[in-house]
Amino acid sequence: NISRTIGFQLPSHRSKGETCRLWGSSDDLFVASSSQRIGFVGCGVIAHSIASGLLGYRNGRLIQTMAVSRRSESKSSQLARENPEIVTVYEGNQAVLENSDLVFMCVLPTQLESVMSELTFCPETHTLVSLVSTSNLRGLAKMSKLPPDKVFKMICLPRVAQGQSTSLIVPQGCNALKLICSALGGFIECDDEESMRKLTVTTSLMGPLYGIMKRNVHWLIKHGIHPKDASHFVSDTYLGIVHDAKMRCEEEDFLDLLIQEQTQGGLNEQALSILQNMGVLDAFDTAMDAIKDRLDGKDLR
Repeated sequence: NISRTIGFQLPSHRSKGETCRLWGSSDDLFVASSSQRIGFVGCGVIAHSIASGLLGYRNGRLIQTMAVSRRSESKSSQLARENPEIVTVYEGNQAVLENSDLVFMCVLPTQLESVMSELTFCPETHTLVSLVSTSNLRGLAKMSKLPPDKVFKMICLPRVAQGQSTSLIVPQGCNALKLICSALGGFIECDDEESMRKLTVTTSLMGPLYGIMKRNVHWLIKHGIHPKDASHFVSDTYLGIVHDAKMRCEEEDFLDLLIQEQTQGGLNEQALSILQNMGVLDAFDTAMDAIKDRLDGKDLR
């Protein structure tokens, strides 16, 4: 068996800016843990992705049972239909809690307070994991009446469904949650919520990246390329670009090196120069600052 990266943490003894990587055998990690009763309050894209990733990992052997609320019925029903021995869909959110120990809160930010106000958590049984990007640990503990060591936040992208997304978790120390995130592709244990908010900003650039790809596809179609050819070529090209960055991310200043490797006076250098001169890259900084302000509770939209 091949050892694999099971996660990342930012330990308190590290030097500023240094990251400590955890290595280990996924088999050892699996053997050391028992299966869990997992619940999802809300079943949108992220909840469905987490659930799918866990059900697909070792054929769901990490999970004893999975309780899912009926919200987003097409997704919850699909999970139950494809995994009838593990997944049960419940009409009410309280029923989800009563049939789970690790509870993932996956509702919209505007729904969080009203949903939480109707739930009764058990301090002896429940651990709460919020996927609500704008939530905070203090508020979650107050609403759930759970002790602070039973309340966590997690941020991830839909690729957890394929075990290919690094999750963010805070605070440190929940072995059950680390096990789950390891199965979903790995994790970073953040020092604090401020660190998580900064890292979360990066996840907000998924939409802009798709927007750039959409413009690229539409430009090709407008210039006579068949839509299927345009879609496949753009997707494959961007996948290759990101893969090159991933393969070299351990190198110091790896993105500077990749930029410098572009042919002098070539097409890539020209395109980058045009975008820089037009302020497009500066606009990304503006967007990231705005997202960070929103996460900090300074929503200035």
